[in-house]
Amino acid sequence: MSSSPITASEHAGVTDRFASDNNKRRFHADPLTYTVTDDRLYLCYNGEHGNTKPQWEADEQGMKVAADARWAQGDLLPL
Repeated sequence: MSSSPITASEHAGVTDRFASDNNKRRFHADPLTYTVTDDRLYLCYNGEHGNTKPQWEADEQGMKVAADARWAQGDLLPL
């Protein structure tokens, strides 16, 4: 089994590490769509139907619990 090297970059004074260059490109295309909570990176929807990041910021713990539950149920898929 081979592993690919982690790719890193800096944003807002923080070193971010990504599993692939594609993940890094996606992040840097719209970094304000992501948020870090408890050392985990969360992607907030930001598109045609609005931006969910303000909702996340208004109730971060509640949204985190809901997101983690949906992930555990398989309702959310990794990018």
